[in-house]
Formats: sequence, C-alpha cells, structure tokens
Amino acid sequence: MTRDYKKPMRSKKQKKGLPGWVWMIAGLAIGLFIGLLFWLKDRPEQESIKIVQEAKKEIQANNQAVEEITPQKPRFDFYTLLPELEVIIPEGDYEIEADEDKPLPPPKPVKKEGSYRLQAGSFKSLEEADRLRARLALLGVEADIQTVRVNQATWHRVRIGPFNNLNELNSVRKRLGNHHIKTLLMKNQG
Repeated sequence: MTRDYKKPMRSKKQKKGLPGWVWMIAGLAIGLFIGLLFWLKDRPEQESIKIVQEAKKEIQANNQAVEEITPQKPRFDFYTLLPELEVIIPEGDYEIEADEDKPLPPPKPVKKEGSYRLQAGSFKSLEEADRLRARLALLGVEADIQTVRVNQATWHRVRIGPFNNLNELNSVRKRLGNHHIKTLLMKNQG
C-alpha cells in the first residue's frame, strides 16, 4: 500500500500554535516575577539594617554631645608628671624675717640618706630667676632654672642639685643661709 506523504490540511477554524519567542518572553516574565517576589521578601531585612545604622549614628551623635559637655581630662606625659612627683620635707616655719646683718638660723642638718634637691626660689619672671641664679653662681653654687606651668601660670624655679652626698648638701644649705637665701629641701623620688 502506498502512503500519502502530503500534509493533512487543516481547517481555517483550527488555530495555529504560539510561536517560540512568545513562550520565551512568557517564561522570562514569570522568572522575573518570581525573582521580584524573593527580593521583596528579603527587603524588610535591608530596611532593618538601615534602621540599625541610623540608630548607631544617633548614638554616636549623643556620645559626641556628652563628650562636649564633660570636661576633657588633661593628657599627661612624663615631662608634666615629673615636676609633680616631688616630696617636700617640712622643716618648720619658713616665714622667718631675717635682718641683713644677721644670717638666717642654721637649717637642721639632713641625716636620712637619699637624693635631694634644693629650690632657692620660684618666680613668675624669668629675669628674677636668672638674677638669683647669677647670685648663686657668685657664691660658687651651680643652679638651673626649670620652667613649669601650674594652674595656667608659668613659674621659673631655681633649683640646685641633685645631692647624693649629705655633707655636701648640708654645707650648701648652711652657706646659702649665711647669705640670706632661703631654700626648700626636696627629696627626689625613686
């Protein structure tokens, strides 16, 4: 038997199938829609991150406001701490008025071993401190001037020493007392 290889005829009422590109666009649209749904599902998480970041910014702004209100502690370093680490050894009444004719009463000799310094004066004016230093140099005593800031004021301290030998310390104190120069005895820390 022979076969008929001719395509069967369709009636005009029968519809043709949709072209492939239509199916492709429809699939793409469905995929994008599903992707949009997943993106919207994860969206509240993004918003919560934004809320947390805004809260952190507000906390930082509040902390800065608190820091501006509270006074800042001064930053100390070795050079500002060192002048404050002195131990002043009281000797009694320092307000003794001396006549220019009589020397000051002799200071009590130091008997406790250690390292000591003498402070011959503290002045707001560098010229006055230098004048006392020159006077001490004429007496054979070597002194130096230390400039420090105390309560927003600048002071120039005339210092002698350090002394590790008690005999030398006591003789310098006695010599300065004979020339009407009051000294303040300070023990070095350490």
